Amino acid sequence: MGEFVGKRVVPDHVGVWDQKKTYEPLMIVLDGETGDSYISRKAVPVGISLADESYWSLCAHYSAQMRKLEQDVDVDVQQMHSDVTAVKNAMSQEFKETHTAISKELDDTHKAISQELSETEQRVNENLEQTSSELTGKVEQAKSDLNTGRQELKDAKDTLNKRMDSIAGGKTSDAEILDARVDSYGHTHNTLGNAIRALRAGEMREAVHEQLAEKYVQELLETEVKKIHGGELYYPYDSSTFSGWVSSYLIDESILVTGIEFIVKARSERISQIRVAIAFDDASEEKISFNKYLNVTIEPNDEKRVHCDVNGLFFEQGRKVFILLQADVICTNVFGSQEATSGSLYTTNGQFAKMGDCSTGGRYNLAVWLTGYNPNKAKWREVEKNIKESLAKLKNSFQDSWAVSDEQNLVPVSYAVLSYTTSTFTGWAAPIGKAKHFNTLVFTIENRKKKTMPILKKKIRCVVSVNNHKGGYSCRRNKRRFPYQIW
Repeated sequence: MGEFVGKRVVPDHVGVWDQKKTYEPLMIVLDGETGDSYISRKAVPVGISLADESYWSLCAHYSAQMRKLEQDVDVDVQQMHSDVTAVKNAMSQEFKETHTAISKELDDTHKAISQELSETEQRVNENLEQTSSELTGKVEQAKSDLNTGRQELKDAKDTLNKRMDSIAGGKTSDAEILDARVDSYGHTHNTLGNAIRALRAGEMREAVHEQLAEKYVQELLETEVKKIHGGELYYPYDSSTFSGWVSSYLIDESILVTGIEFIVKARSERISQIRVAIAFDDASEEKISFNKYLNVTIEPNDEKRVHCDVNGLFFEQGRKVFILLQADVICTNVFGSQEATSGSLYTTNGQFAKMGDCSTGGRYNLAVWLTGYNPNKAKWREVEKNIKESLAKLKNSFQDSWAVSDEQNLVPVSYAVLSYTTSTFTGWAAPIGKAKHFNTLVFTIENRKKKTMPILKKKIRCVVSVNNHKGGYSCRRNKRRFPYQIW
């Protein structure tokens, strides 16, 4: 029987009619000979013919149009199979030709890269020879100045000897004078004059060493940290929906920037990503010369000074630079307390908006420090810059896989931070993970006593050990042995 749907009865389709079966009311059957459909008026016993109108009612005639449609569909399906086969054959031929063309192009690219690398190596060797010659000249000049300083010390010593002997050459029992003859090392001099001369000579030696180190070593090796914001640290917007700022600065002295530092404080949500962008002359995406997304972890209510590496970006004296800092959540940025002439632009609610789409509204500039090299103090930095530019051009000319080495970051480390800056530690041993084959180990050391001779004058011991920190190794004798030492 038919099925009740709401207040309606829906007939039940039961297929081809069989005279040997019984049927309930409202069942639709198909006459296999004519193609017509009939519906039962009431319960139909076995053996009742479809022609008996007291039991059956005609509900649908056979449609020649539907039959024609079925035939047309069959023809279309066969044509589609033929078209697909033809397209497949054509694509196979085209893929074959494309593969041949790509193989030839890769061979040509490999030859071009080999030629360019050979030329680059020759240029690097020439630049290194020139740099070595310049450094040798500086060392020789340093030796000459050191000899001159020694002669000046000798002359000063002779002058002081004569003068101090004439003033304090006699014996005395005065307690203060006797105490003054004892130097900081506990050595008692026979006269007050000798004690004063020894003190003065030591100060002069330290001054000469400091001047030589500053003139010939620090200008070659040490980076500068330059504050470009005005005033002291200032927190003007600590309860708003701001999440990023764009500040402008006028560069008062040229610097080759290798890093940028800033301070950010998390509010109720953790900061996971910060965008850092640098543009020259105008606050727009088209003027951006540096753009980087830093992965960080700054927990709610924590404040952190963040360092972002910059690959040798030159800030020219007198040029206007725009610096963008954006976080992925609402946060508090630290500014300089001195009001800016042009003000800052802002974004809200963790949006990474384009630099030109930021809104105007701030009166202060972000607190920003630049780290890098003063090009006026180190000529050999120009050589290094030229080498980096040549390698960068080579890298951009071809696929990255041809030019970039495999750098393993096993700890992992998103950026380096200086720690234990007031301790007496001089060395550490730490696991670095399961490394693959490598031939270079990169690490960073800072010399705390900036005014003394640089750390390169000392020895640095580096040991790489397998399995444990006591120096054990598991490699066979015919392979590279561990641990090994680098001095």
